[in-house]
Amino acid sequence: MAEPPASLAGPSILAPTERGRTHLRVSPRIGVRRQTVAQVLPLVVVVVLAFVGPSLLSFSATDQDLRGRLQPPVWLDGGDWNHPLGTDGLGRDLLARIAAGACTSLIVSVVAAAGAGVIGVIAGVLGGMRGGLTDRIITMLVETLLAMPFITVGIVVTGTIGQSLMNLLLLLVLSGWVTHARIVRLQVQSLVSSDFILAATAMGAGRAHVAVRHLLPNLAPVIIVVLFQQAGLMLLWSASLTYLGIGLPIDEISLGGIVREGQELIYNAWWVSVFGGLAIALAVTGFNLFADWLQRRVDPTLR
Repeated sequence: MAEPPASLAGPSILAPTERGRTHLRVSPRIGVRRQTVAQVLPLVVVVVLAFVGPSLLSFSATDQDLRGRLQPPVWLDGGDWNHPLGTDGLGRDLLARIAAGACTSLIVSVVAAAGAGVIGVIAGVLGGMRGGLTDRIITMLVETLLAMPFITVGIVVTGTIGQSLMNLLLLLVLSGWVTHARIVRLQVQSLVSSDFILAATAMGAGRAHVAVRHLLPNLAPVIIVVLFQQAGLMLLWSASLTYLGIGLPIDEISLGGIVREGQELIYNAWWVSVFGGLAIALAVTGFNLFADWLQRRVDPTLR
């Protein structure tokens, strides 16, 4: 078969095979676009559901209808399009509750990841730049926190200062800054011996100036990637603590709370805990996939 004219060449062209047949050859750009969509879409879906979904749904997350309690999803016998994912033990719409819980869980995870990031970056820069006693103290704190089980810390903190949203944020921040500190410290130690840092120091620049004007711009891509990874981890931690009853209070709608409520209904209304757990998995996966995509965008060697 003759080769197609050059005017037909494009993102996808017909290329001759060894047997004379033709096959579709896909442009690398199309593969990159599909990979981008696959890595960005899960987080976009969760964000839209959390912040746009509640305004589009006809039911509130707190409206109760005892006559419609334990209604199954729409594709099962007895399901209704008024409640696509069914209802819980009090007749509340499960989709509306997942949307409201996703909003709360996303806000908690992002705020906690940002607070932990600030503390971790400061600690990592100080330890990497100053070295000596400062570095040993920060390293000792990091190793101590890593050796302590997170759930045990959560039980101790909750039993000491009580259960509230602020206490959960405090627990997540104080437990999560070590990841930023370890990564930033190693990056700073590799940068302080660079020529541009030595040149700035030789010209009389102080440590604060070097850190703000030279180190942080070079650390920004790594910090942003770790921030999104930590946000997914914070969401999983907060959901785990809430499920165990030591995270968010019972009156706060969250994904972990939905799973906890569905545990008692697992034999009569399995969809409550299953869909709540799937929402957690989608959110955590979305953060991790987005962090991987972002890392490829900021690191040319990974493209």
